[in-house]
Amino acid sequence: MTSNQLRMIRDALGMTRKSFGDRVGLSAVLIEKIERGEWRVTDRTKYKVLSAFNMNETDVINLSDWVAKFTKE
Repeated sequence: MTSNQLRMIRDALGMTRKSFGDRVGLSAVLIEKIERGEWRVTDRTKYKVLSAFNMNETDVINLSDWVAKFTKE
């Protein structure tokens, strides 16, 4: 998962950095640093995001499909 993918997920869900961070167990400051490229997405961060939103690796690989499907619901 890249910082851009994390941002796409957050944007598709319509969440602020704070609400997204609260949901995945990370601070809004860390979410901002990741999105700005100042901090990399670790495996642990990726796991937290996938778990919090019931996603899997395939959803991340096909993120544009996931975003389209999610926004239609």
